[in-house]
Amino acid sequence: MLKLIEFKGTWVEIKLPTFDDAGHYAYALRMIFAAIEEFFNIGFDQRRLNTQLVGDVFLDALMNAAKHGNQKDLNKKIIIGLWFGRNGVLFGIQDEGDFFRKQSTKELVELQAVFASTGEDSCGIGMTNIYQADEVHVSTEENVLYVVILAESMIIKRHDG
Repeated sequence: MLKLIEFKGTWVEIKLPTFDDAGHYAYALRMIFAAIEEFFNIGFDQRRLNTQLVGDVFLDALMNAAKHGNQKDLNKKIIIGLWFGRNGVLFGIQDEGDFFRKQSTKELVELQAVFASTGEDSCGIGMTNIYQADEVHVSTEENVLYVVILAESMIIKRHDG
C-alpha cells in the first residue's frame, strides 16, 4: 500500500484550528519544513529542501480537510501526523468531518492519481497539487488522507565542485 517501510519510532502530531485560507497555515508549514530538515540532517538550508513541492502538497491536503471535511467550521480541528523514514516522509491529515471517510472520496482520489500518473488533465476532484506526491492513499476507516513524499523527490542534491 504505502512505499515507506521503515518509520522513525515516534511521530509528530499537530492539532490546528480550521481556517478558510492557506495563509493561516504558514506556521504549520514552517514546522513541517523544520521537522523534515532536522530528520534528514540538511540543517535549515531551504535550498536543499524542495519547499515548493512539500508546501504545495501539504497545503492542498490541508485545505481540502478544512473545506470539505470540516466545512470551514472554525470550531473543528485538523490533526496532522508526520512519520519519518530513511526513504522519505509520510503525513496523514485527519479532519473532524467525514470527507476522507467517504468511499466516493477514496475512489476520486484513486482515479485522480491515475490521471496524474499519465499526464492527463484532472478528473475534477480539485486536489491537483497533491498528486505531485509519490503516493496518495485515503483510509476511509480512519478518516485520514495519507501522502508519501520520497526523499529523492524532496531533497535537492548538492553538486559541490
